[in-house]
Parts: sequence; structure tokens; C-alpha cells
Amino acid sequence: MLLCSCRIGLFLTLLLQTSTPCVSLKMNYLFSDGAILQTTDDDGHPPLIFGKVNASAKVVITIIGGNFPKQTVQASATGQWNTTLPQTPTSKPGPYNFTIDEYDKTGMKIVDNVTFGDVYFGDVYFCSGQSNMGFAMKGTTNAAEELARANQYTNVRLFTAPLPWNPPGPPSVPWLPCNNKTVASFSAVCYLSAERVMEMYSKSRYIGLILSDVGGTGVQQWVSNETEKTCGHPSSRLSANYVPEFLYATMVVPYLPYVVRAAIWYQGEANADECCPIGRADYTCYLEHMISDWRSLWGYKVPFVVVQIHAFGYFPCDSETPIISSPQAGVRLAQWDVGRHSPNDTFLVTACDQGGPLHPPWKTEVGRRVASAIVAKVFKQNVAWQGPNIINGTANHTKTNQFEIDLVVENGKGLKMVDTPACNGTNPDKCTRYCCKNGAPGLFILEGYDWSTTYYVNLYNLMVTNVADGHLHLSMLTNQTFGGKAHLMRLLYAVGSDPTCAVVNSDGIAMPTQGPIYLAIH
Repeated sequence: MLLCSCRIGLFLTLLLQTSTPCVSLKMNYLFSDGAILQTTDDDGHPPLIFGKVNASAKVVITIIGGNFPKQTVQASATGQWNTTLPQTPTSKPGPYNFTIDEYDKTGMKIVDNVTFGDVYFGDVYFCSGQSNMGFAMKGTTNAAEELARANQYTNVRLFTAPLPWNPPGPPSVPWLPCNNKTVASFSAVCYLSAERVMEMYSKSRYIGLILSDVGGTGVQQWVSNETEKTCGHPSSRLSANYVPEFLYATMVVPYLPYVVRAAIWYQGEANADECCPIGRADYTCYLEHMISDWRSLWGYKVPFVVVQIHAFGYFPCDSETPIISSPQAGVRLAQWDVGRHSPNDTFLVTACDQGGPLHPPWKTEVGRRVASAIVAKVFKQNVAWQGPNIINGTANHTKTNQFEIDLVVENGKGLKMVDTPACNGTNPDKCTRYCCKNGAPGLFILEGYDWSTTYYVNLYNLMVTNVADGHLHLSMLTNQTFGGKAHLMRLLYAVGSDPTCAVVNSDGIAMPTQGPIYLAIH
């Protein structure tokens, strides 16, 4: 419970004449009953306690329940203060009670205190993005099963950042315990990721989930003004509800000094439609700078898990060729770029094979993949987390109009072709012509460089004809003629509006949308 009162004393008139204002000690909603603070176990960063008081006041932090010494910190001239807690005890994660006192320059306690209790040390995850991150557990296909299990995870606690346009004031109960009722309205991807981390790594650890999401928003709204100046351009076509930096200022800045184990980002659909459309290069710029913006607020390199958005929309069944250039492809390829550019601290997991509708209700697999990345890369456990990736390949022009392509694939043990939900009942046309059994035409797109016109032409009737460990063989018949000399070609994977087939390895992880992979024709 938060408590705050001013010491008025017996002489109200004298107090009102003093030059020192009597104001409440202010702390973020995160510092409240039931909070989870980041543990220093397993190389976790020590938690930061912060708030605002009168200018240059002294703040004393008392932690009851363990052997923590009292800590004293001097506020700045603007009243801002923060302090890092010492090494957290491994043997006792909690509970602890915190008391924060403020004293003026004379040593007088000018604000009684702020108190919050039932606090545990564990792992904190910051989950953010748009509507697929916010998609609630109660709407998932296996909601009944997952909600029945939720009561087992009493070590998990949930915090949802209030939307900035809601009436001001703190939520009535900021940190909620995990049970079938509270989880029902919480983010499915955020919760399922945490649940799977506990299953794969440690059920005894406490986990705090901070959800800060706003549906229908573009990546541009989650960045600093400096990033907008770097990545923005006047020609961008934006909707009336687009306000640069608004969500950064209201849904990010207030919370990010709070130390976390990792961040999970699931966003991009709005950047592929009329809300905030941007291309591959622009989205790459925004996302890379957004991650840098956020890490600057945290003060250290927080591991980022980026979910490559799923494909949504359908191939028209009466089309001779699949749709190969969807706006979503630029976003998915940009997310692939960001993961490749920072492989040591930014980890891409794909949902490109989990598509169908704009808000697919099957979130379990996305949560499993996010958790696998966290356990493997953050906790350094031997857990498979990456899908297949094309390393290189060769293209042989065997006949005037025929190509045979061999691809070498990493993380390719047990490669197989698997139909996506678009081939399993979610396609309203019940169209199967692009499914795995038919060679998945349109899944791999080959573009040939036409020397006479100096641009790439699409050759999309590429078929998967053989799949083996670490290798894919593709065949294609085309009307394009390239003559006798070698030509440059480039290959793209899963850039259609909704790939109906996916390349999956033995760990059940799909190949992310990727490309171009450059090939030489022989």
C-alpha cells in the first residue's frame, strides 16, 4: 500500500511561511505491493530504485525482511533520485517490505514515507508492441487449458501500464497475482513466454511481467525525437492519429529505468497498412534506433527478443501466380535485418508461419519460441531457439528455360515442409494450390537480373522438389531466356501475403522470412 502525508505540526501558519514546499514523495506505480525486482542472480543487473522528492532532499531506503543495510541518497536540484540495491540474496527471494523516507536539509522528515511490501526478487520482462502483443489469453485457441494451468504459477506477477489517454491516476492494484482470472485479460504472448521460461529453466524463480502495448500503432511512435529526426522523412504517408514520440514519452520513458532481464517486442502490422506505412530500410532504421533509445534509458544492453510478424491475407486461389510483394514483407525483412545486424544481443524469432487472420488466436508456439531464445541466449542454456537459415546456394541453368537450385541451410537438422494455418482451414477460399503437397509455389521467389533492362525480374514458379538435413532443392521452369553467360540471381523466402507452407526444422522452429540470398547462375 502506498502511504504519503505531510507533517503539518501545530503551527500551520509558520509552516506555510517556510521556503521549503511540502510535496508528496513520488514513485512510479511499479514500486507498489507485490512488485518483482530484478535479481542479480545469473548475471542479472542490480535493481534500481528511483523517484522524485523536494529539491536536494535526502532519501533513506529501508528494506525489512533481510540483511540489507539502509541506503541514503541525495536528490538532485530537480528532486530526481535513484540508487542501486546491493547484491540480492540467492537463498531468499522474498518477501521484503520497503520504506522510503524523505528528509530536508535540516534533517527533518518532511514526508512520512512511501511503503510497499510483499516484494520479491526475480526476473522482470518488459513486453511491448501493438495488438498482437496485447492479444489476451482468453481469446487464444487453447485458452481453457492454459487458464486452468495458470493457478500453478503463483511466482508470476503481472503489471499493465495504463494507457496515456485514460483518466490520470495509478491503477488500483498495479501488480496482480497470477491466476486464471488475472491471466485471462493479460497478454498471451507475454504470459506464455514467461510460463515456458519457467518450464524450461526454473519453476522456482519469481517472474514479473510489465506489459506496455497500444494497438494499431507504428514503430515511429515508440522512438525518441532524435530517432524521428534520423529515420523520418517528410514524404512518409501517416494517418491523423500518428504523433511522433507520444508513446515513447508516455508508455516507455516512465518505466524503463526499472531494471529488467529482457525485452520482448511484437509489432509491425501497422507499418504494413494505411496507418503508418514505411518500407524495409525505414523500418530497419526505426527499430534499430528504438532499441538503442530504450537501452539508453535502461543504462545497459538489455537483451531484445524481436518477434517477426506473421503473414496475414490470402493468395487468391484463381491467381496464376501468388502475391509476391506484400507490404508486410518489407517489415518482416527489416526485422530479419535487425536480428542479423546485432546477433549477440537482439534475437529474432519468427511468427511468419503462424499467420492467417490479422490477430491469429494460436499464440502458444510464439511464446515457446520467445522463451527458447531467452533460455538459450540470456540464461546460456543448451536450448534450440533458431529456425533454419539459408547460408548459400548454387543455381544451375540446366536447359534454356529450366533452373535447378541447391541451398545449404544452417539449423537444418530434420528439415521438412509444413502447411501453415492458411492451408489448414483459415483460408476462406479453402485454397490448397500453394500448399506443401504441391511444391509450395511462391514460397521461394527467384529474381533474375536482366542485363538488357538492368533490373531484376521475378521468376516465381519455383517448386520445392527435395528436402534433406541441411539442404533444399528447388526446381523451376520459366519463359525467361538468359543466354549462355552467367548471371546474378537473388532468392527470397516467404515474402508473400500469407505463405501457405513453411520450412521447419526438427525443433519445430520455422525459417524466418529472409533475403535476398545472392546466387550465381552456372
